[in-house]
Amino acid sequence: MKKAILYISLIFVTIQTGISQTIVKMNLPQQAKESLKVVVLFDEEIPGGMTVVLGLMGYQVNGGTAPYSFEWYQNGKLIGKEDVVSLIPANGDQLTIKVTDKNRCFSQSSVRMKVKSVLENEKEDFSGGIKIYPTLISDRKIHISLPKLKVNETALVRFIDMSGKVKTSNSILESQAINFELPSGSYFISVVTDEFHKVEKIVVQ
Repeated sequence: MKKAILYISLIFVTIQTGISQTIVKMNLPQQAKESLKVVVLFDEEIPGGMTVVLGLMGYQVNGGTAPYSFEWYQNGKLIGKEDVVSLIPANGDQLTIKVTDKNRCFSQSSVRMKVKSVLENEKEDFSGGIKIYPTLISDRKIHISLPKLKVNETALVRFIDMSGKVKTSNSILESQAINFELPSGSYFISVVTDEFHKVEKIVVQ
């Protein structure tokens, strides 16, 4: 009789256990073929007082799963959440970019900024006298004023959107007005010669 009761109890427990088991199938995120890695590619020395557009100076994201989100830090302080930001760094500042992918995997890379000291009476000349105007544009025309260039030297003019993508570029030999066709919005214009570099933010109406 005791054996019969034991068997019945075991069957009951087995049935109860079977009823309580639930199998849940979860859809796992698609795994990337390569691990996410971001690498800072710039290591240039920058004149003091110069506005730096991070993202234009170069970084590379490999692997992971798009879309990516970005965070920029200056000496540990968050300064931006886009893939391009601008600031005036001091010598030795640590700039860090952190990239997070769709699966919440992240990678980060840092660089120490090298900034040349500039004398007080030279601060207006760090861009070599390059001028970009106007900054509010309604006629799709921008004026670039250049210092006298060396023989065979050109200036590279790039229009960059707020995501850091170069939308159009021109090489010019002298000061001139450049016509362009871009949608309304905010952009950076970068003008680079062999010795000088100037960045200006413009708004196209």
